[in-house]
Amino acid sequence: MDVGIQVIRLIVSGIFDRLPELKIISGHWGELVPLFLERLDDELAAYTDLKHPFSDYYRHNVYVTPSGILSEPQLQFMLAEMGADHLIFSVDYPYKQPQTAGSFLTHAKLTPMQREQIAHGTAEQLFKL
Repeated sequence: MDVGIQVIRLIVSGIFDRLPELKIISGHWGELVPLFLERLDDELAAYTDLKHPFSDYYRHNVYVTPSGILSEPQLQFMLAEMGADHLIFSVDYPYKQPQTAGSFLTHAKLTPMQREQIAHGTAEQLFKL
């Protein structure tokens, strides 16, 4: 959760207004921040000088990984909030073993295109691989 608070602080600082192409990656399904995007939009508008709603910065500049929290409901929520093009598959090795984590994407309710995007496409685009 502390990392999520730091991501909020980065966005509120206005860094993405100054550096609109800056990208960051947040683990553990975004460290709870995606659960509060609408609330952050409502509450922060009155207290910040951001040019756009908080959620716009989050959805444009932040990429999210599961970091080994391999849950179908959380995956579906993140797809709805962020889209497959902002999700990057990862595991929290050594806490989650790769041999057990690999089947998550295989069995998840994803289209073939979403599966490829999350498995490698987003990382290839973000890191220019």
